[in-house]
Amino acid sequence: MNLLIVKLGAVGDVVMAIEGLARLDPLPDVTWVCGAQVEPLVRASGLVKEILPVNEDLFYRGGPHGRLMEFGRVNRALAFRKFDAAFTAYRSRAYRLISLTVRAERHAFFDPKPGAYHGDAVLDVLRELTGGAAGARRALFPGPGKTGGSWRVALAPGGARNILRDDALRRWPTERYHALAARLLAEGAEVVVTGAPSDSRVRSGMPPGVNDRIGSTDLLGLIQLYRGCDAVVTHDSGPMHLAGLAEVPVVALFGPTRPEEKAPRARVLWGGEKLTCRPCYDGRKYAAWCRKNECLEEIGVDRVMQELYAIRKP
Repeated sequence: MNLLIVKLGAVGDVVMAIEGLARLDPLPDVTWVCGAQVEPLVRASGLVKEILPVNEDLFYRGGPHGRLMEFGRVNRALAFRKFDAAFTAYRSRAYRLISLTVRAERHAFFDPKPGAYHGDAVLDVLRELTGGAAGARRALFPGPGKTGGSWRVALAPGGARNILRDDALRRWPTERYHALAARLLAEGAEVVVTGAPSDSRVRSGMPPGVNDRIGSTDLLGLIQLYRGCDAVVTHDSGPMHLAGLAEVPVVALFGPTRPEEKAPRARVLWGGEKLTCRPCYDGRKYAAWCRKNECLEEIGVDRVMQELYAIRKP
């Protein structure tokens, strides 16, 4: 059985697709068309036989000419190849154009039911396509965990941003992360602040004494960094999913999105319980009137500290 998967990004979506694939039994021979940013992640999963990377800058920002060039390059690489099944892991049918020249006996898109964990939803589609079963999850991204030492907590105040858009409504207020870092430092914890180079803005206001690792690791390096921590605090973002791969306790802060769809194993704080608009994200867009994520703002530093104390408790 050979299977084509088309999923370019974003980081969290790719991680959940990997999680679904890791439970498919038996594992088919997988060819994955992915964005260059997540290629190392897909490759290191050990689940994929062949990877065809896409230049996301050209594809999304190169205008009609750049997009046509990438369409043409990928379609030439796939031209007239035959697959038993193809999975375009998007709701939008436009992404089917990426594999237009492929011959596949069966094809499916991704349209999960509200409230379903997306990793499980991916597995359901793959089972239907391949005739496989849901097996035990294969080991992913192995590495040593933390053994002893000081209480080390990683914060990821940025993220929730990809090449297509900036999802600021998913982020817990930056000043709350600053206050949380100060509380943790006052209690003797080592605080590691993580993020991409584009998250450098969160440095302003961080208390002295934090271990600033913003922009210092790639995706695989961030997984290993999180393995060396006692806990990770972040919101619905790529780092949240990478921390899940590191199998470290995660305090996940949610507002406009459904936590059960993204973080089934995390310690979730979902703000805005009394807001009738929560959740306002429908998988494509947020409520048109939402300009301020009151739901996330309802989550205070004290509540996050309570979750961290519970994790720390022997």
